Amino acid sequence: NEPEIVPGVSSFNAGNAALKKGVTFGEKTHSVILTASFGDKEYTGDDSIENLAANKASMVFFTMFLDFEDVEKKLRTHYPPETPVAIVLYAGYKEKERVIQGTLSTIAEQLRKEEKPPFENLIYVGDFLTNRYNFADKSRKP
Repeated sequence: NEPEIVPGVSSFNAGNAALKKGVTFGEKTHSVILTASFGDKEYTGDDSIENLAANKASMVFFTMFLDFEDVEKKLRTHYPPETPVAIVLYAGYKEKERVIQGTLSTIAEQLRKEEKPPFENLIYVGDFLTNRYNFADKSRKP
């Protein structure tokens, strides 16, 4: 099946749906930063990964050309090893979509066990991933 193209709906929205979590419903943070890392060059601008991570907000990475182990190292400058992480593969593709979940200290090893991930995937970082609000669970209690 081909994914349905809906103008204005990005893979970020499809990834959120795959996780069934609200990205602004963390225990310690209610903000989310969307960012991307392109190419092999070391980027050191004001919005570098290390500078964004200093906010300790939830983060979502669009991953074209992303060196995951480099991102993991940069995130560790501000996030503890037990920080929840999820990678959404093939967001929006009904038959292929998959979620890999772990922590900052375990996710790289889990990713190495996978077949080569697609060119485009999403990396989610933040405590919202383990929050009690699971939007697939209709019986949730506030």
